[in-house]
Amino acid sequence: MKSLGLIVKHGDSESPSIGSILLFGINRRLFFPDAVIRCARFQGNDTNRFIDQIEIDEYLPKAVETVISFIERHTLQGSEIGRVRRIDVAEYPIKAVREAVINAIVHADYSIKGMNIKVAIFDNRIEITNPGTLPFGLTLENALTGMSKLRNRIVGRVFRELKLIEQWGTGINRMISECQKHGLQEPRFEEIGTSFRVTLFSLPLTTTNTPEWHTIFIEYLTEKQEITTKDAALLWSLSDRSARTRLRKLQEQGYITEVGTSPNDPKKVYILSR
Repeated sequence: MKSLGLIVKHGDSESPSIGSILLFGINRRLFFPDAVIRCARFQGNDTNRFIDQIEIDEYLPKAVETVISFIERHTLQGSEIGRVRRIDVAEYPIKAVREAVINAIVHADYSIKGMNIKVAIFDNRIEITNPGTLPFGLTLENALTGMSKLRNRIVGRVFRELKLIEQWGTGINRMISECQKHGLQEPRFEEIGTSFRVTLFSLPLTTTNTPEWHTIFIEYLTEKQEITTKDAALLWSLSDRSARTRLRKLQEQGYITEVGTSPNDPKKVYILSR
């Protein structure tokens, strides 16, 4: 405990360090009343309506798993068929999610009053925000090149001893790499006021080979949730017949799903396939 900095000399006696109180303190909230993690699942892509929310007040190492469980519960889980058995596929790369959560916990500035670590899940993204900007002397450009500067050295060291952190300074690049590997848009990193935010996106990265009409269509469905044949024809400036043909092709390719009482239902709509 001494070598990890969990116990420090205080005069003639020994006392728990600030880091050990944050990590394992039973009465942590007496000293750090805002050292909790607030998680919320919102309906749609804004914060107007909650679906679910929790406040996590646990030892920081254990809090990592609780946050990830909440994210997994409120994001989509699909599957694909492997050579022998079915393989589960998450909407977001679990390694990228894990890195973002751990980075927020390890680098948060717990001395800022009235601010918590927040995890906000929307239909198209996850925002993970921690109090405190990048440590003094470290810029976002430096961080993207792999430079790292720990604000909470004891918390970081304990997380490394617990194998929650693999190597200093690799978290941001690992998030980017995992999202690229899964064909998703790269994460967004930004300093907002006195906080730092990582945004993970669920939509596939649009390539230069994707037709403009396809991009416009996906953006429309992401925002509006559904579309009729008539609205699609207006969006593409096509006849209803041509729009119907294009919609049928998108359905065959697995991009969209038809929702209606029958194939000839005049009120049927199309939604994004998950």
